[in-house]
Amino acid sequence: MRSGATEDIPLLRLNRLLAEIWERNPFYTRKWRTALVGPPRVPTLKEFVRFPFTTRAELLADQAANPPLGTNLTFPAQDCKRMHRSSGTTRCPLWWADTPASWQSVLGCSRKLFDLAGVGVQDRLFFLMPFTGSSGPWIMYEGAGRLGCACGTAGAAEAAEQLVMLECFQPSVVLGKPRHLQAFGR
Repeated sequence: MRSGATEDIPLLRLNRLLAEIWERNPFYTRKWRTALVGPPRVPTLKEFVRFPFTTRAELLADQAANPPLGTNLTFPAQDCKRMHRSSGTTRCPLWWADTPASWQSVLGCSRKLFDLAGVGVQDRLFFLMPFTGSSGPWIMYEGAGRLGCACGTAGAAEAAEQLVMLECFQPSVVLGKPRHLQAFGR
């Protein structure tokens, strides 16, 4: 294997992604032109440091100026079929959208994360978190389902009812944010 060959595949993927974003995404095209880092092709992964960071404040300002999703769209808005938002528990919610293909990719990554964690088809997962407008619980639930796991959710049940559900379902894996799990640690 020649020197640097292990960097070739990630570098090819990064440059392919940067080129796609440059051609289609008004938010990043404008940002990168302003930072004088285009057209986006990096000769080495180390050169990627030339690209400016993007802050949540920038994305929120863009969405406020161009509702509902802002200009950070790599695909036409009519191709976006799933809309998601951050929970907004600490700040104003941030919106994003997925095309059918990007949503399938996200679910595939979720499935792979469970696989890497040693979760398998034999496992029963129980989700102690609300399934709201935030996509995180949905992504995890569907990823585990793709892996072939049995999945259950407590929905909006109170802690006492959730405990009954846990005793009934007998999960091998319980998922939840610390604030949802702490009621059972007492």
